Amino acid sequence: MNASVSAPSPLPGWVRRQPDLAALLLLLTIGGLIRLAFLFRAPAFFVGGDSQTYLLPAYELARDGDWDLGNRRPPGYPLLLAGIIALLGEEARAISFVQHLLGLATVAATFAIGRLACSRLGGLVGVLALALSGRC
Repeated sequence: MNASVSAPSPLPGWVRRQPDLAALLLLLTIGGLIRLAFLFRAPAFFVGGDSQTYLLPAYELARDGDWDLGNRRPPGYPLLLAGIIALLGEEARAISFVQHLLGLATVAATFAIGRLACSRLGGLVGVLALALSGRC
């Protein structure tokens, strides 16, 4: 009798059944760990250049309900900052934390778009390009 027995796969069953989910969870875990390391070791963010023209209106809106954006500023980012300040307080780390979460959401969206437009490899290449760009 010659019975062939296949070796068990080293991957858990759910990874074989859901490779896209496994890849996304791996990417988000790596991205989350990197962001977590920076969240408590690096300054929350540098306030210089035009940062004040976004932060000051956000603080005014969160505190007083009134703001002045000036002539050339779009309202989206100051509105986001004002919401963060109103919900989580004026601590700079709160703003940084929400921005890190948005970066992880960008990773997930990039993988999903690359996966839908090309393939799993396309999604991974897109996330790799995003990670190397330093933009999220």
